[in-house]
Amino acid sequence: MMAIPTRLLPHLPHLVSDYFYDFNKVREFYNGDFRDPAAFERQTRSVESRSIPREDLAAILTEQNRRYGCGPKP
Repeated sequence: MMAIPTRLLPHLPHLVSDYFYDFNKVREFYNGDFRDPAAFERQTRSVESRSIPREDLAAILTEQNRRYGCGPKP
């Protein structure tokens, strides 16, 4: 796989560039630094502790997709 340095991408917002190269500038906007394994652990625990009403969520997303004109593929 070929990696493309994000600095070479034209019109990259400063927020994205700082996220990759100067995280301390944008730390307040994110739940953790992607380079920190402990941040992944904290986020995993946070997500797993949520009670998500999956049936309600599925119904909402189904209705949203219907309104967008999406549906089963023919």
